[in-house]
Amino acid sequence: MQRYFKAEEGRETLADQTAHRACKKYVGDMIHEARLQAHVDYYRSIKKEPLNKNGASKVALTKEQYLQVGE
Repeated sequence: MQRYFKAEEGRETLADQTAHRACKKYVGDMIHEARLQAHVDYYRSIKKEPLNKNGASKVALTKEQYLQVGE
């Protein structure tokens, strides 16, 4: 089910700015989560070592390692 909302007349610009800021934050959060999940997946599937999301934030992967996760 989808809901549609309409901004009050005269406030469309403010509504657009608010939506734009919110979307930028959500996209940034999704990229961050995807990066952490790639770290976890790499360690679990390639290195066969346990790694949780807290530890994943302290790990850096190379481009080649990221590509191995997606194979």
